Order: sequence, then C-alpha cells, then structure tokens
Amino acid sequence: MPNLKFVSLTNLVRFLENLKDLFVAQVPGKGLSTNDLTDGLKSDYDAAYDHSQASHAPANAQENVISSIKVNGEEVDITDKTVDLTVPTKISDLENDGNFLQAHPEPAIDDDTTDDEILKFGKTFDVIDEITRDEFGHVIKANTKTLTMPDEYEHPESTITPGVYRSVTVDKDGHVIEGTNPTTREEYGLTDVPTIEEMETAIEGAMSGSTHLRKAIVAELPEVAEADERVIYLVKNDAGSDDNIYTEWMLIEGAFEKMGDTALIDLDQYLHEDDLDPISDDDIDELFEDD
Repeated sequence: MPNLKFVSLTNLVRFLENLKDLFVAQVPGKGLSTNDLTDGLKSDYDAAYDHSQASHAPANAQENVISSIKVNGEEVDITDKTVDLTVPTKISDLENDGNFLQAHPEPAIDDDTTDDEILKFGKTFDVIDEITRDEFGHVIKANTKTLTMPDEYEHPESTITPGVYRSVTVDKDGHVIEGTNPTTREEYGLTDVPTIEEMETAIEGAMSGSTHLRKAIVAELPEVAEADERVIYLVKNDAGSDDNIYTEWMLIEGAFEKMGDTALIDLDQYLHEDDLDPISDDDIDELFEDD
C-alpha cells in the first residue's frame, strides 16, 4: 500500500498564514475602504460634537416662566428675585381646631403591682380578665379574676434500679415504673421485621431469579431443552489444539445463536501509522505560488 499524505495541526497553521497574506486585513473601527481625517478637521468635529451635547434653553422656555406665587390664594410679592415663605416647624404653631389630645390623661384605675411573695406554691393572686376603654383608647375599667398557684410538687421515689434500658414502661404521670433490655424480635414486639429464615429464603429466591449472564466451557452444546438462556456456552474450535480459541453460543428464543469467537482480530487490512506521511511546509507554500 503506498504511503498517504495527511494534514497535521502544524500544516493547518502554515496554510492559514499563507492564506492571510492574500487578503487586506481590516483595521478595527474602519471599513475595508476609509478616508482618514486631518488633525485640524478632527478638532473641528470634536468642538461641534461638544457643543451639540451642551444644555440649551428650549424653544418654549418663555412659556414656562412663573409670573406670580400665591400661598393659600394670597399673592406673595417677589422682591429682588426672592420669595420668603414661612412654614410651621412645630405643632404649637398650628391651630388645634380638631381638639386633638395634647396630653395623656391620668389613669382611671389603680396600678397595683403583684408582690412576689404571693407567686409561690399554694398562693392566690388577681389577674386582669377584661378591660374597658374610652373613645380615645384609654383604659377606664379593668375586671380581674383570681388564680391559685399549684401546690409544691414532690416527685415519688423510683423503684427502678439506675441503668440503661432499651424498653421502659411509663405510668399516667409520666414516671418510669419498669425497664427491660429485650434481645429478640418477639421481645421487642416487632411484626414487620423478617426472621433469619425468611431473609435466607428471600435471598435464595432473588438469586434464583437473577438474569446475570455467566460463561461455561463445554465440549459440545447441550440439548435445547436442557440449555440455560443465562449462559454463554464456549465450544473449542479445535479440540486437539492448544490455541484456546472458542466459539460463543447462546440460547435465544428456543434456538442456539452464534455470538462470536475468541480468535484474535487480524489488523493487517487496516491502515497503520507507518503508512502515513505528514505534508511538509514546502507542500503548503507550493499551493500559494503564482504559476
């Protein structure tokens, strides 16, 4: 087979460099054809642009001129281009024509503070149950009710030996009255946990229903009725040789189908690296030479 030429990345770079010399490179910001400005003309253009961006009075500026100022309908004189308006800065400067509350009234009920002494076991004290307010939201009446503090609690003595328990019995008051350490499923009262025998049966069932393939070397294919669809059968091509080349068979839909063999693949018919020669720079440059 004659050697073949191939293009490498280096060849491609060389090709693009030659190709670039055939065209005019575009300058950023310009077209392929442009007229450059002189410094003086560019200066005039810059001055004209700055002037166009400056603030100018609109054509209707005179229509927007304020000719007089009024406060609550009363005209205010403008003297020396100055208008002096007096604005209130505190509430006392305003007239209280709505009779707004100017000071909080004194409370109409006594403020009795509960003594800490009565907040003890077995003591009683009063708390506010309902209040009445006036039109301004002020409390004018408070109804109370009496509460009684509970008696001092005494925890009963436990009859359980101190220790760690996996299962405990609790009475209606929340006290632990019994503790045990169960070790079996029955002692724990578990009904949804399988036994060891049930686990082993489930594992055996899962393994028997497994669809994983396995290989088996046989002298000849078994009868179809006795063959296993999950087995790839390897039959030696030459029983008397030591080459260990086998033909692979599988049982598919009631018949044996040949899947392939373990013989080495002959690569002589494929293209090898030695059959390729890279294109040289001279070959690339020759493409761009003038005839």
